[in-house]
This record gives sequence, structure tokens and C-alpha cells, in this order.
Amino acid sequence: MELIINAILMAASGSAALYCYMLNKKLDVLRSTEKGLGASIATMAKSVEDARTAISAVNESNTRSVQELKPLIEEANSAITQMTELIDVVSELTEIAVTDIDKAATQSCHSIYEHVAKAKNAIEELREEFVYVDDMLDEVESVSV
Repeated sequence: MELIINAILMAASGSAALYCYMLNKKLDVLRSTEKGLGASIATMAKSVEDARTAISAVNESNTRSVQELKPLIEEANSAITQMTELIDVVSELTEIAVTDIDKAATQSCHSIYEHVAKAKNAIEELREEFVYVDDMLDEVESVSV
């Protein structure tokens, strides 16, 4: 019986040794820098470093862009203020010009109406003179005949 127990213990010890050997191989693969967990960690560390570098470059680019855009934005805001003032001035001048043109047109129309009325009166006076001269001519002709 002792022999059987020793054989079972030997088989169990052999199985345990074989199991430990297989675990050791799997751990070696996981620890390996070419394959497994070590490689994954190394790859992730490189990716993190690349991401940090990219983020740093983007931050520097953003800082430069902000520095370049600030004066342009200030210049644009100044130009907007000046343009608004100019538009206000042009609007005021346009209103004044429209008012002046309206007054001038009204005065011109009144002046033209006055001249037309004077011309009509002059025409009427000339007609009366022509009628008078025509009557005089008729009288002269009747006297001479």
C-alpha cells in the first residue's frame, strides 16, 4: 500500500512540476518585451509619449496662433468701430443731401411755375397786342380804300 501511496504522490508531484513548468513558460511570455504583456506595456508607454509630444506641439501651435490672431482681432475691432462711425456720418450726410435736394427741387419747381406763369402772361399780352395791331391795320385799310 505504501508503494501505491508513493506512486500517487510521485504522480501528483510530477503533475505539479509539469504544471509549474507550463506556468513559468506562460509567465516568461507575459514578461517578454517582444511578446505579451511587456510588449503591450512598452507599446502603450511609447503611444503615451507620442501623444504627449503631439499634445505639446498642438499647445505650442495654439499659443502661436492666439498670439498671431490677437493683434488681428484688435485691428478688426478697431476697423469695425471706425466703419460704424463712417456709416453713421454717411447716413447723416445722406439725410442732409436728400433734404437739400428736396428743397432745391421744390424751389426749382416754384421758380419754373413762376416763369411759366410770366410766359403765359407775356403770351397773352402779345396776343392782345397782335389783336390791337390787326385791328389797327384793318382800320388803316378801310380808311385808305
